[in-house]
Amino acid sequence: MQKRIRKTVQKMVLLITVVGLFTGTFSTGVVSNLTKSTLPSALLNTNSEVRTNVKESEMGRSLAEGYTLQYTINFSKDDLSIDKFLGYDLVSMKDCSYLTDVGKPLLPAKRIMVALPTGMKVTNVQILSTREQPIPGIYTIFPRQKPLPVGETHDPILIVQPDKSIYLSPHPYPSSLISLGTQTDLAGQSMIELTINPLHYLPLQKKLTLTQSISFVIEGVEGYICGDYLPQRISENGRMIYEQMVKD
Repeated sequence: MQKRIRKTVQKMVLLITVVGLFTGTFSTGVVSNLTKSTLPSALLNTNSEVRTNVKESEMGRSLAEGYTLQYTINFSKDDLSIDKFLGYDLVSMKDCSYLTDVGKPLLPAKRIMVALPTGMKVTNVQILSTREQPIPGIYTIFPRQKPLPVGETHDPILIVQPDKSIYLSPHPYPSSLISLGTQTDLAGQSMIELTINPLHYLPLQKKLTLTQSISFVIEGVEGYICGDYLPQRISENGRMIYEQMVKD
Protein backbone atom coordinates (compact mmCIF):
# COMPACT_ATOMS: atom_id res chain seq x y z
CA MET A 1 0.00 0.00 0.00
CA GLN A 2 2.75 2.48 0.98
CA LYS A 3 4.64 1.70 -2.23
CA ARG A 4 1.51 2.35 -4.29
CA ILE A 5 0.83 5.65 -2.52
CA ARG A 6 4.48 6.69 -2.91
CA LYS A 7 4.29 5.98 -6.64
CA THR A 8 1.08 8.03 -6.83
CA VAL A 9 2.80 10.97 -5.12
CA GLN A 10 5.84 10.68 -7.38
CA LYS A 11 3.61 10.73 -10.45
CA MET A 12 1.74 13.71 -9.02
CA VAL A 13 4.97 15.63 -8.38
CA LEU A 14 6.12 14.83 -11.93
CA LEU A 15 2.79 16.06 -13.28
CA ILE A 16 3.06 19.26 -11.23
CA THR A 17 6.59 19.83 -12.56
CA VAL A 18 5.61 19.24 -16.19
CA VAL A 19 2.56 21.49 -15.88
CA GLY A 20 4.78 24.17 -14.37
CA LEU A 21 7.14 23.95 -17.32
CA PHE A 22 4.42 24.21 -19.89
CA THR A 23 2.11 26.77 -18.28
CA GLY A 24 0.24 28.69 -20.95
CA THR A 25 0.38 25.89 -23.53
CA PHE A 26 -2.01 23.12 -24.42
CA SER A 27 -1.99 19.88 -26.34
CA THR A 28 -4.76 18.60 -28.52
CA GLY A 29 -6.27 15.18 -28.18
CA VAL A 30 -9.18 13.17 -29.46
CA VAL A 31 -12.79 13.51 -28.39
CA SER A 32 -14.08 10.82 -26.09
CA ASN A 33 -17.71 10.04 -25.22
CA LEU A 34 -19.02 13.15 -26.96
CA THR A 35 -22.56 13.05 -28.25
CA LYS A 36 -22.72 15.38 -31.23
CA SER A 37 -25.66 16.91 -32.99
CA THR A 38 -25.32 18.32 -36.49
CA LEU A 39 -23.82 21.50 -35.06
CA PRO A 40 -20.45 22.84 -36.23
CA SER A 41 -18.83 22.89 -32.79
CA ALA A 42 -16.93 20.07 -31.07
CA LEU A 43 -15.17 19.30 -27.81
CA LEU A 44 -11.43 18.74 -27.58
CA ASN A 45 -9.77 17.14 -24.56
CA THR A 46 -6.14 16.82 -23.56
CA ASN A 47 -6.61 13.13 -22.72
CA SER A 48 -7.42 10.51 -25.34
CA GLU A 49 -9.17 8.10 -22.98
CA VAL A 50 -11.44 10.36 -20.98
CA ARG A 51 -14.38 8.47 -19.49
CA THR A 52 -16.16 11.59 -18.34
CA ASN A 53 -19.35 11.88 -20.33
CA VAL A 54 -19.76 15.21 -22.11
CA LYS A 55 -22.84 15.97 -24.13
CA GLU A 56 -23.40 18.88 -26.49
CA SER A 57 -27.09 19.59 -26.12
CA GLU A 58 -27.75 22.91 -27.78
CA MET A 59 -26.21 25.73 -29.75
CA GLY A 60 -28.00 28.92 -30.58
CA ARG A 61 -27.39 32.44 -31.79
CA SER A 62 -29.62 35.49 -31.81
CA LEU A 63 -28.94 38.97 -33.13
CA ALA A 64 -29.44 40.43 -29.65
CA GLU A 65 -27.55 37.91 -27.54
CA GLY A 66 -24.76 36.67 -29.80
CA TYR A 67 -23.49 33.10 -29.51
CA THR A 68 -24.47 30.46 -26.95
CA LEU A 69 -23.08 26.92 -26.62
CA GLN A 70 -24.69 24.57 -24.12
CA TYR A 71 -23.03 21.45 -22.66
CA THR A 72 -23.53 18.89 -19.91
CA ILE A 73 -20.58 17.12 -18.31
CA ASN A 74 -20.90 14.17 -15.92
CA PHE A 75 -18.52 12.75 -13.30
CA SER A 76 -18.64 9.34 -11.61
CA LYS A 77 -17.80 8.46 -8.01
CA ASP A 78 -16.31 5.23 -9.40
CA ASP A 79 -13.44 7.29 -10.85
CA LEU A 80 -12.59 8.79 -7.45
CA SER A 81 -9.67 7.47 -5.36
CA ILE A 82 -8.74 8.54 -1.80
CA ASP A 83 -5.55 7.37 -0.03
CA LYS A 84 -3.85 8.23 3.25
CA PHE A 85 -0.48 9.97 2.99
CA LEU A 86 1.55 11.72 5.72
CA GLY A 87 -1.60 11.95 7.83
CA TYR A 88 -3.59 13.62 5.04
CA ASP A 89 -6.13 12.42 2.51
CA LEU A 90 -4.76 12.27 -1.02
CA VAL A 91 -7.57 12.61 -3.56
CA SER A 92 -7.31 11.76 -7.24
CA MET A 93 -9.78 11.27 -10.07
CA LYS A 94 -9.35 9.38 -13.31
CA ASP A 95 -8.40 11.57 -16.28
CA CYS A 96 -8.12 14.72 -14.16
CA SER A 97 -5.15 16.92 -13.31
CA TYR A 98 -4.96 19.04 -10.12
CA LEU A 99 -5.55 22.55 -8.83
CA THR A 100 -2.36 24.58 -8.82
CA ASP A 101 -2.41 26.90 -5.78
CA VAL A 102 0.47 25.92 -3.46
CA GLY A 103 -0.57 25.29 0.15
CA LYS A 104 -4.24 24.90 -0.73
CA PRO A 105 -6.16 21.59 -0.88
CA LEU A 106 -4.88 19.37 -3.69
CA LEU A 107 -8.09 18.52 -5.50
CA PRO A 108 -8.75 17.14 -9.00
CA ALA A 109 -9.45 19.55 -11.85
CA LYS A 110 -10.50 18.79 -15.41
CA ARG A 111 -9.24 21.01 -18.22
CA ILE A 112 -10.96 20.81 -21.58
CA MET A 113 -10.77 22.65 -24.90
CA VAL A 114 -14.06 23.52 -26.60
CA ALA A 115 -14.04 24.30 -30.32
CA LEU A 116 -15.96 27.46 -31.20
CA PRO A 117 -17.87 28.71 -34.25
CA THR A 118 -15.96 31.01 -36.59
CA GLY A 119 -15.81 34.55 -35.25
CA MET A 120 -17.11 33.77 -31.73
CA LYS A 121 -15.36 35.72 -28.96
CA VAL A 122 -16.12 34.13 -25.57
CA THR A 123 -17.34 36.53 -22.90
CA ASN A 124 -18.76 34.35 -20.12
CA VAL A 125 -19.65 30.87 -18.89
CA GLN A 126 -22.89 30.41 -16.98
CA ILE A 127 -23.99 27.36 -14.95
CA LEU A 128 -27.55 26.23 -15.64
CA SER A 129 -27.90 23.29 -13.25
CA THR A 130 -25.90 20.84 -11.12
CA ARG A 131 -26.41 17.51 -9.39
CA GLU A 132 -24.28 16.85 -6.30
CA GLN A 133 -23.36 13.80 -4.23
CA PRO A 134 -21.83 14.06 -0.72
CA ILE A 135 -18.82 11.77 -0.19
CA PRO A 136 -19.22 9.95 3.16
CA GLY A 137 -16.41 10.45 5.68
CA ILE A 138 -14.20 13.09 7.29
CA TYR A 139 -11.23 14.33 5.25
CA THR A 140 -8.13 16.44 5.75
CA ILE A 141 -7.02 17.09 2.19
CA PHE A 142 -3.31 17.02 1.36
CA PRO A 143 -1.97 20.55 0.62
CA ARG A 144 -0.57 21.31 -2.81
CA GLN A 145 3.25 21.26 -2.79
CA LYS A 146 5.75 23.20 -4.89
CA PRO A 147 6.99 21.46 -8.05
CA LEU A 148 10.42 19.87 -7.84
CA PRO A 149 13.17 20.81 -10.30
CA VAL A 150 13.46 18.30 -13.12
CA GLY A 151 15.56 15.32 -12.04
CA GLU A 152 15.37 16.11 -8.32
CA THR A 153 13.80 13.60 -5.93
CA HIS A 154 13.52 13.25 -2.16
CA ASP A 155 11.71 11.15 0.42
CA PRO A 156 8.04 12.08 0.85
CA ILE A 157 7.84 14.98 3.32
CA LEU A 158 5.50 17.90 3.79
CA ILE A 159 7.50 20.92 2.58
CA VAL A 160 4.62 23.40 2.30
CA GLN A 161 2.22 23.58 5.24
CA PRO A 162 -1.55 23.98 4.75
CA ASP A 163 -2.75 27.52 4.04
CA LYS A 164 -4.66 28.43 7.22
CA SER A 165 -6.80 30.99 5.41
CA ILE A 166 -8.30 28.08 3.47
CA TYR A 167 -8.10 25.16 5.92
CA LEU A 168 -9.79 27.19 8.70
CA SER A 169 -12.43 28.66 6.40
CA PRO A 170 -16.14 27.78 6.49
CA HIS A 171 -16.40 28.42 2.76
CA PRO A 172 -16.17 25.69 0.09
CA TYR A 173 -12.93 25.30 -1.85
CA PRO A 174 -12.58 25.92 -4.71
CA SER A 175 -15.14 28.71 -4.89
CA SER A 176 -16.16 28.06 -8.49
CA LEU A 177 -17.34 25.05 -10.49
CA ILE A 178 -16.12 26.30 -13.88
CA SER A 179 -13.61 28.95 -14.87
CA LEU A 180 -12.70 30.37 -18.26
CA GLY A 181 -9.15 30.08 -19.53
CA THR A 182 -7.49 31.48 -22.61
CA GLN A 183 -9.15 31.59 -26.02
CA THR A 184 -6.73 30.36 -28.65
CA ASP A 185 -6.75 28.75 -32.08
CA LEU A 186 -5.12 25.94 -34.03
CA ALA A 187 -5.03 25.69 -37.81
CA GLY A 188 -7.93 28.13 -38.16
CA GLN A 189 -10.10 26.57 -35.43
CA SER A 190 -10.86 28.82 -32.45
CA MET A 191 -11.02 27.15 -29.01
CA ILE A 192 -11.65 28.13 -25.40
CA GLU A 193 -10.04 26.43 -22.39
CA LEU A 194 -12.30 25.57 -19.45
CA THR A 195 -11.30 24.32 -16.00
CA ILE A 196 -13.99 22.26 -14.27
CA ASN A 197 -13.77 21.46 -10.55
CA PRO A 198 -15.76 18.28 -9.85
CA LEU A 199 -14.91 18.14 -6.11
CA HIS A 200 -15.53 20.79 -3.46
CA TYR A 201 -14.16 20.73 0.08
CA LEU A 202 -15.59 22.27 3.26
CA PRO A 203 -12.41 22.64 5.38
CA LEU A 204 -14.00 23.31 8.78
CA GLN A 205 -16.44 20.43 8.37
CA LYS A 206 -13.83 18.30 6.58
CA LYS A 207 -16.46 17.25 4.06
CA LEU A 208 -16.18 16.48 0.34
CA THR A 209 -18.90 16.85 -2.28
CA LEU A 210 -18.78 15.48 -5.83
CA THR A 211 -20.61 17.35 -8.56
CA GLN A 212 -21.97 14.50 -10.65
CA SER A 213 -23.48 16.61 -13.40
CA ILE A 214 -22.98 20.19 -14.58
CA SER A 215 -24.99 21.87 -17.36
CA PHE A 216 -23.52 25.14 -18.54
CA VAL A 217 -23.62 27.69 -21.34
CA ILE A 218 -20.64 29.36 -23.01
CA GLU A 219 -21.63 32.85 -24.12
CA GLY A 220 -19.94 35.01 -26.72
CA VAL A 221 -20.18 37.76 -29.28
CA GLU A 222 -18.96 38.33 -32.82
CA GLY A 223 -15.43 39.65 -33.15
CA TYR A 224 -12.75 36.98 -32.63
CA ILE A 225 -10.04 37.02 -35.29
CA CYS A 226 -8.17 33.76 -35.70
CA GLY A 227 -4.40 34.18 -35.79
CA ASP A 228 -3.25 30.66 -36.62
CA TYR A 229 -4.42 29.69 -40.08
CA LEU A 230 -2.88 26.90 -42.11
CA PRO A 231 -0.29 28.08 -44.66
CA GLN A 232 -1.58 28.13 -48.23
CA ARG A 233 1.21 25.81 -49.41
CA ILE A 234 0.54 23.07 -46.86
CA SER A 235 0.24 19.59 -48.35
CA GLU A 236 -3.10 17.80 -48.42
CA ASN A 237 -1.74 15.22 -45.98
CA GLY A 238 -0.64 17.98 -43.59
CA ARG A 239 -4.04 19.65 -43.85
CA MET A 240 -5.78 16.37 -43.02
CA ILE A 241 -3.56 15.86 -39.96
CA TYR A 242 -4.45 19.31 -38.57
CA GLU A 243 -8.14 18.83 -39.30
CA GLN A 244 -8.07 15.48 -37.50
CA MET A 245 -6.42 17.08 -34.45
CA VAL A 246 -9.17 19.67 -34.24
CA LYS A 247 -12.25 17.63 -35.14
CA ASP A 248 -11.66 14.22 -33.50
